[in-house]
Amino acid sequence: MDLDRIAAAAKLAGLPDELVTTAQTWLPTLLKAFVSPPRQPVEVRDHDLKVEVLGGGTEIGGSCVLVTAGGSRLLVDVGTRPGASTAAQMAPPGIERVYGGHLDGIVVTHAHNDHAGWVPSVLIRRPETPVIVTDATAALLATMWFDSAKVLARKSEETDGTGPSVPYGRDDVRHALSRMRTVQFGDRSRIGEVDVELFPAGHIVGAAGVIVHAADRRVVVSGDVSRHGQRTVSGIKVPASARGADLLLLESTYAGMGRTASRATETARLVSDIAAVTSAGGRVLIPAFALGRAQEVALTIAAELPDVDVLIDGLARSVSSVYEQQPSPDGTPMRIFGDKVRAVPPRGTRTAVDNFHSGVVIATSGMLTAGPAVTWARALLPDPSAALMFVGYQDADSPGGQLLALAQNKGGRFALPTFEGEMVQVPVKCTVTKYGLGAHATADELVAITAEIGAHEVMLVHGERSGQAILAERLRLRGQATVSTGQWSPVRCRTRA
Repeated sequence: MDLDRIAAAAKLAGLPDELVTTAQTWLPTLLKAFVSPPRQPVEVRDHDLKVEVLGGGTEIGGSCVLVTAGGSRLLVDVGTRPGASTAAQMAPPGIERVYGGHLDGIVVTHAHNDHAGWVPSVLIRRPETPVIVTDATAALLATMWFDSAKVLARKSEETDGTGPSVPYGRDDVRHALSRMRTVQFGDRSRIGEVDVELFPAGHIVGAAGVIVHAADRRVVVSGDVSRHGQRTVSGIKVPASARGADLLLLESTYAGMGRTASRATETARLVSDIAAVTSAGGRVLIPAFALGRAQEVALTIAAELPDVDVLIDGLARSVSSVYEQQPSPDGTPMRIFGDKVRAVPPRGTRTAVDNFHSGVVIATSGMLTAGPAVTWARALLPDPSAALMFVGYQDADSPGGQLLALAQNKGGRFALPTFEGEMVQVPVKCTVTKYGLGAHATADELVAITAEIGAHEVMLVHGERSGQAILAERLRLRGQATVSTGQWSPVRCRTRA
């Protein structure tokens, strides 16, 4: 807003001098109140406020939190569970609790499927529900949801309709997108009888933490957080309105990992190893999660190894195009593709495998469960001059986790599917390594974030029980009260986790 023009306009309007000289102060506030009039707070008694974790409490996947306040019911995230083979297994375990009453709104912290992948399914049964998101998350969800619908339909077709039912399709995705309401960080939006406020959480572009204001009570849901800045997004920024909250639901993905090498150290190791392979004329495959990790790695290689050719294949290609519509942390346009960083066209993987002789391929999926990364792995694993570099978490039972275990035991043969679905045994002769480039806060950083927010009580979610127990004990020794993962209300008898 041009403050000098405000003062000039006030003078031309003939306002008294005392109003002209102060117009720069009161007019912007007046206009904001006119456009978004403040609402009177609704009285919410303590016994009317309840938080229930319906999914993603002591596991990573299916994140879903139900907040009830007075007559209002609000969901924060509705994610899918990875590795599920049926619709019932995909959904958050407690999702049926949602359908026991009305639903005033859904807040999505970020666009990863384990936090947002089940939203279109919920809206089939609660079609009028608004979905609150940031602008960047709205743009990313269109790509993520349509891809999920395509994958679900393909799985159904592969079984001739005898497999699991399809939980939602393209029309359901279009409806979900039509229900989205975008909000800015720091603005408060009324949903039923509560106000919702979003703040930057780091992690990936558009990711938000959520503050639920219920009268004089506040519940903070961290979503997935990172404290360090990345090439695509800054770290978490805790607002004053989150400090001193009654309850903090804090993600605990890395709670049990202890002290690890810094991200800067791991990035330098990755860059050095890529340079060694590519300078000798070899190829590097980096299986990466389509949203977040792939873009970070592509930008890192472009900055540190500008002469190395990079291909981006699979869903990461589409997500990267959306990322280029978002600003970098410094406000400049984000540029991922260029002369050296190129996209593999749809259905172009086989041709690219035959014609790409030296450089780096970033392909989905990150755990080698599906996608073009599997095709690239079949081609590179038998090649002693090549390398396969994992840059994210690998579940022990996933193909990626199994391949890492095999490589640590001096190699052997590894089963991978062909295009036709037939499993073939591939000799593992290339180098297979892993790098800690995670986009979640470390255990030390989670402790720091907890101290910065200073909530009266903390509930750990989105992690494994063993790691949560370790982190809860660290917090207890620092005087921070924790509560068991599950249900919470201000008047409940509380027990430490």
